Amino acid sequence: MNLMKQIGLALRAVKALGVSQLANYAWYRLGIHSGFIEHISRSALRQALHGIEDVHFQPVLELPARQRLISVLGEGAHALQVEAEEICSGKIRIFGFQQIDLDYRQGKSEQWFTQLERLLIDDKKADRDVKFFWEPARFGWVYPLGRAYWVNPEERYAEKFWEAVETFWENHPPYYGVNWLSGQEV
Repeated sequence: MNLMKQIGLALRAVKALGVSQLANYAWYRLGIHSGFIEHISRSALRQALHGIEDVHFQPVLELPARQRLISVLGEGAHALQVEAEEICSGKIRIFGFQQIDLDYRQGKSEQWFTQLERLLIDDKKADRDVKFFWEPARFGWVYPLGRAYWVNPEERYAEKFWEAVETFWENHPPYYGVNWLSGQEV
């Protein structure tokens, strides 16, 4: 890009976003390229995890009675069981219809998210769209699995859930890989 185009682009950006927004963005990019954001993120992560031993969860909502859920589901109870069986066999539906393998080893990266972001920006020809990593990581499949467990409490549903969660955390620890690129996805 020649100098005149760069100046024109900069002026349009100032006009559209304002000086304050551009200054914030420039500060962020400087932090990324200098490694400062990586440094403070690692430090904050170490501090947050220090001393954590046992976590106790409290229910947010009271679950409906099992028979009430079954009556509300009606004919959908069978479809729910079919979907739970698909999940247990390692298949999930993304975007509401497309069936894919549930494999959290895909997209694994040993690179800190800020380093990975730079590589993805430089490499416009990524071999796979990032949404196919992000969608399974949203864990939308746990809702039908949880409902199926509540309707028919088979232990293998819970086992599949924990197996997937543990595989995800082993392959996508905090701040590493594509699942940490976007604050919206985190």
